This record gives sequence, C-alpha cells and structure tokens, in this order.
Amino acid sequence: VFRGLVDQLCGAFLSRSLSPSLHLEGVFVQDQINCLKDGSEDGYRSHPDPNCRRCWNVITSFPLTSVLEKIPLRYDCGLCLNYSERIEALASRHDNPLRFQPQAVMKCFLGMTKDMFRIGTIHSGGDFVDVRKPFVERIKLQGGQTGRQHNGARSLFVLFEYIPVKHMQALKKFSIAIGPSVMSSILEHDLLSTVSLPSWLLVDNAIDDGKKRVFARQTCEGLVQLGFDLASKDLVLIDPLNEAALQNYHHLFRSEEEAS
Repeated sequence: VFRGLVDQLCGAFLSRSLSPSLHLEGVFVQDQINCLKDGSEDGYRSHPDPNCRRCWNVITSFPLTSVLEKIPLRYDCGLCLNYSERIEALASRHDNPLRFQPQAVMKCFLGMTKDMFRIGTIHSGGDFVDVRKPFVERIKLQGGQTGRQHNGARSLFVLFEYIPVKHMQALKKFSIAIGPSVMSSILEHDLLSTVSLPSWLLVDNAIDDGKKRVFARQTCEGLVQLGFDLASKDLVLIDPLNEAALQNYHHLFRSEEEAS
C-alpha cells in the first residue's frame, strides 16, 4: 500500500501537482519502500526487476532537498539503487537544479564521500606473517599511522584509508553533474575531516596520534583528479595491487573491465 502511495507521489511531483518545496517525512525508510535486503555492499534488489523504476522515480521527482539528504545513505533511506545509479538519476532530473543549491549539494557530496571511505587494517602477526610483518614495519618507518592491540599479543598493525574503485567512479560522475564551480568550493580539509576511525577500533586498540595518514594510491589520485590538492608529502601512499600483504583488498581496486 505504501509503495503505491510513493508511486502516486512521484507522478504528482513530475506533473507539478505538488510543489517541489513540499517537505516530506517518513518516506525514505527501509521498511517503507522495502527495496533493500541486508548484507550487500551497496544494497541489492529484493524483487526480480533488474531496473527499479520506483527508486529511480523517487530520486528524479521528489523535492531535491529531501533527495540530497538521503542519497549518501546506503541502507537507511531504503533505496535499492547503488551510488552510480543514484547519481545518474539525480543528473537526469528535468529541473537540473544542482548548480543552484550549492550548499545542499556540497553537503551531499561530503556525506557520500564519508560513507564511501573505508578503513583497512593489516596486522604484523597472525596469518601470512612473512609478508604482512615487513609491510607493517616499512609503513611505520615511513611515518604512517599504526596501532597496537590491547590484548596480550600486542601486535602492531597499519591503518590505511581507501575508496573502492566503483565508488570512486560514482564520485567522478557526481562531480561532473554538479559542475566545477561547486566542486571548487569543497575544501580539502572538509573532505578529509569526514573520515573518522570507527569507535570499535579506538576502544580495542591504542592508535598512534600525529602520524601520517596512509592512503591507497588509487584513492589519492582519484581525489586529485576531482580537483582536491592532496599533498603526497603529508600522506604515506600504498598501492594495494602491488602489495602482497593486501591481497584480500585487490578486488576493491580493479575496475569492472579488469575484473572480467
């Protein structure tokens, strides 16, 4: 019943029967639209239709302010479209309003980036110690951020930050959609400050402060291509595809063409 109401709202917004400034509550809830199942990186469709028109229509017709607030949320908004599809839908809106709401768009971009960033950890002990321990020691010597477990082993580990390649491709689509004038208004400090260490990591481990952040080279280069002036001297860059210690992360840095 509720999804039928959503379809009617989409039609009303597209026909201009409802004002685009109308404020809506309770629509972007997973249990309401019900297009998601748990356990997927981007969410996946719970119905047989490979192209969900309902979620597409919500993004292309609902008031822009409401849409921009929810697009960065992978699960909580209930939309089954992945990041790339959400951005394509946003860019296809008939009113093309993105350049006229720069503050809301910037907030959406930063929220999406925050949700895309991941924190990886490589421990010096445990399995594959022969390749992981030298990697951790090398990063520590380069001044990269490390941590130490509170347990009896007290093993050292490296923290590194990255955005999976498919998410980076979505960010590039978004930057084209919002235009260079809005992108140039997003500060590097604001971008990097969106990333924070998860609470469980801070509770269970001792993290070195004041160390250089460790970034995947592909993530740094992708952000530079978007116009962000990231100084490599302030970071320790690693290439996961060329690090045996990071073999479990290789698939996250291959494009769909390379993976196939």
